[in-house]
Amino acid sequence: MTITWLLLVIMVAVGIIAERRKKERFAFFKALLLLAFLVVLSTLFFIIAIILLYFFSTAVLKMAMGSLFVLYGLIIILAGIFLFVVLKGVARWQPLSNTVLTLIEYYIQWSLIYATIYQIIFDNLLKRQIAINKLNTSSKHFSHKDFNG
Repeated sequence: MTITWLLLVIMVAVGIIAERRKKERFAFFKALLLLAFLVVLSTLFFIIAIILLYFFSTAVLKMAMGSLFVLYGLIIILAGIFLFVVLKGVARWQPLSNTVLTLIEYYIQWSLIYATIYQIIFDNLLKRQIAINKLNTSSKHFSHKDFNG
């Protein structure tokens, strides 16, 4: 456990030393804050857009429930355009460097990779547990005499 803390302290110290020499200070922190802001804003916009488009589609267009895929596709495209406009506004207020935008992209990619691996591991564990439970329940129906002759 102490080795983990020692490595963490060394990584933080190296990060502080490396950040002092760069002209872009706290790029990782800026990227994380901007990403959190965009995720919250996107979630709110997504919820509002789903509610508005659902009521619009049922009241005005009389869309069937089978076209929900098109509805969600439209919402995702609108959310992307909305976030683009928000990023343009943020860039006017506080200039965004390519480093910060690249770091946001890396955060997203590694989060998706982590979630995918996590899902695969636990899905396989669940399948194995179900198979073990089936073997246990099926073995209870047989006595030792059935296997020994």
